[in-house]
Amino acid sequence: MKKLLISCLLIPTFAFANEAVSLPTVCITISDLAKTLDEYEELPLVRGIGNSLLDGSSFSVVVFANGKTGTFTITQRQSKDLYCILAVGTNFQPVPKELQDTIKDSQQNGKL
Repeated sequence: MKKLLISCLLIPTFAFANEAVSLPTVCITISDLAKTLDEYEELPLVRGIGNSLLDGSSFSVVVFANGKTGTFTITQRQSKDLYCILAVGTNFQPVPKELQDTIKDSQQNGKL
């Protein structure tokens, strides 16, 4: 199942300044999501409320990850029983302190 999701998400998309782009997603029931997460032993790591840049609507985002294997899944909750997979991947890890400092400096200097 994860291979199918990965292949669906590898469809190339391109974005140009201020142009809306439709990203490929796969929507599945919560029971199918649970099976996939169990298979990869991914647990919920962070969650938040996202806002659409197109219409301002809000939605729930949950990131699941496996700290040992580095796999991860980023989901958007569409309804009580339906989740859309926004991305899946490998090599999930904390951002190195040096990169955090670079980003922080860029934010403070108005370069980001």
